Formats: sequence, structure tokens, C-alpha cells
Amino acid sequence: LHPSGEFFALINNREVFLATRGGIIEGSRADLEGGASFRGCAWAPDGSRLFVSSSKGFVEQYRLTGRKLERAERLL
Repeated sequence: LHPSGEFFALINNREVFLATRGGIIEGSRADLEGGASFRGCAWAPDGSRLFVSSSKGFVEQYRLTGRKLERAERLL
């Protein structure tokens, strides 16, 4: 759940996207570089970034612009 409480992030094996109770937010999808792992995702406390664990052993970082995720540098 995003810190604002307005939407949440979901991951599958290929992408991360945003949704509300009403469904997927159009244009919010972003590709995963390393595939998702079972550990999931977490928002930065200010809601500006999303961190997603990778099946390849690194953490992918996404910037939130409006209601769109943009891949940023990955973390070790």
C-alpha cells in the first residue's frame, strides 16, 4: 500500500504495476529487469520510490511520477 493510502503496487514475474480497488491504473506498468522473487516490494516512507526484490539477487528501484512507475538504478 502506498503511504498515501490511495493505491498499491503489485508484481508478477515480468512487471510491477499500480492498482486501486477499482482495478489497474492505466499507464502505471513497468518491466522488471530480473524477475520478481517471493520477497515482494516496499515503498520508501515518503512514497517517492518503490523497491522490488529480484529473483536474480538484487533490488530494483522505481521512481513514482504521478501514478506511473519509472525504473531507476538497481541496488545490490
